[in-house]
Amino acid sequence: VCAEMGIPRINVISGHMMSDTTREQAWDWNRDAFAAIADYAAPLNVTPCLHTLTQSESRVVVTLDDTMKMLGELNKPNIRLQIDTADQHSTDSNMSDAVLKVADNLAYVHFSDNDGASIGLTHTLPGQGTMNWKRFITELRDNGYEGWLTSQLYAGNPIDPDAWQEECFDYIK
Repeated sequence: VCAEMGIPRINVISGHMMSDTTREQAWDWNRDAFAAIADYAAPLNVTPCLHTLTQSESRVVVTLDDTMKMLGELNKPNIRLQIDTADQHSTDSNMSDAVLKVADNLAYVHFSDNDGASIGLTHTLPGQGTMNWKRFITELRDNGYEGWLTSQLYAGNPIDPDAWQEECFDYIK
């Protein structure tokens, strides 16, 4: 679908780990699934971007270190990673170090804010949490990131997505 629509990147998250499954088995299943996705996407010129989750969402690919390990095991040139600032602000709290750690593999960024201590399910407008946006954007720029910044917002109801998108754009600009 991405290829048909001319969308060059797709967000790919890890599966969940059932209570009777070991982390090693869940890791292997995820690696096999990611490899299949990468192989399918390669001739279509679509880049799958691995997206971490928080501990409350998954116990497989949680930190950027997990993502880098998975990328190394996959060894597929067309699969990259993305930073979700709400997740990374909770799991990899030093966002400058996070960018430095993954800069060579970074292809996509979801940006939203939170308090850095939440379980990752809070994605608020930039500037409404504790994220150091100026430093984060500077690190992205200084490390050669030229991709998209896409807002990912969900933090309760009611929500006016148009107003939130405009506020996000104005804040990041």
